[in-house]
Amino acid sequence: MHHALFLCIPALAAPAVDPTQAALQKALDALVRDSGMPGASLAVILKDGRMLTLASGVADRETVAQMTPQHRLFSGSIGKTYVAALVLRAAAAGQLGLDDLLSKHLGREPWFQGLPNAATVTLRHLLTHTAGMPEYVGKEAVWKAIVAAPDKVWSPAERLAFILGDAPLFEAGKGFGYADSHYILLGMVLERLYGIPLEAQERALLTELGLKETVISDRRDLPMLPTGYSSLPPMFHMPQKVVESGRYVFNPQLEWAGGGFASTAADLARWGAALYGGKVLPQPWLRWMVTDSGVKTDFPDGATYGLGAILWQSQLGLTWGHSGFVPGFNAVLQHLPKQGVTLALLCNSDVALKGQGRTPHAAAQRLLRAVLAAPSSDSRSSGMH
Repeated sequence: MHHALFLCIPALAAPAVDPTQAALQKALDALVRDSGMPGASLAVILKDGRMLTLASGVADRETVAQMTPQHRLFSGSIGKTYVAALVLRAAAAGQLGLDDLLSKHLGREPWFQGLPNAATVTLRHLLTHTAGMPEYVGKEAVWKAIVAAPDKVWSPAERLAFILGDAPLFEAGKGFGYADSHYILLGMVLERLYGIPLEAQERALLTELGLKETVISDRRDLPMLPTGYSSLPPMFHMPQKVVESGRYVFNPQLEWAGGGFASTAADLARWGAALYGGKVLPQPWLRWMVTDSGVKTDFPDGATYGLGAILWQSQLGLTWGHSGFVPGFNAVLQHLPKQGVTLALLCNSDVALKGQGRTPHAAAQRLLRAVLAAPSSDSRSSGMH
């Protein structure tokens, strides 16, 4: 009996290695090494619903604490996908129209006439970044204000004050100019429509979908936040290390409807799979969300823009999703509708996904190719090859 027990131990100690997980870990380790980023957290949801979670590199360069799938990182502008979904739900319910003039909803605000293109902007223009408004966070004065008052809680009007009176970039609908300013206004429309804070609407959506590892980034102390590292130009006035003892360098509430979330990679992938898999919007509205607006963008990789969605064409086929950035962090969410695969990548460096061949799209596609090229692991669970 003693001998039989001894023979069983090696079998128990060597669980089968998922070939897809192994291939993906190798690809992630290579991406982190090649880019020089401190660390990354990655999650992939396969067509059969299986979730793969991985991490590579460090959460803190000084302590050399390892990055883990449990870390929550800022997802930056990927938060626009939540705001767009809320607007499209309201439109599907007949509570607003995408071609409503913005003035219909916010025209009575005392500052409204100071907005560039105030009289001609529609909600669709805002969703597609074709409204011609300047980017308020592109103003150095904003970052000086952040440094002077890092704990400040910003109102929507205080954000927009930085662009009031500016000349429009172009006539509404006649060009593309990506700007958080557009989504700040959409957040205000949603608050006016429902009479409750945007954060409450977002939390209801998180609860509906069971996204328990996603938090609204409305304070400097956020649970499981790794150290982020910044290499932004001097205009941003950011230190190289933007998280000290789990505390962000300024109140990320600034971002609001322009982004506004921190999450695990797993929860971000769950959101992408739900949104692009048709669990959030009625099918026609999802189709419109991921339809090219028809206006040429200035994005890399030939990407176009829909209604709160970045659209890419690649060797793997059509890809839907969004990328994101806040000081110290980069992120990308991608979904392959043909293959039914969703990927979320979160990095603790704001230059991790920048440069030739290192764009958010390039990084995501590199990892997705590893997933799709891996040998099938279905035999592990089904007993069939």
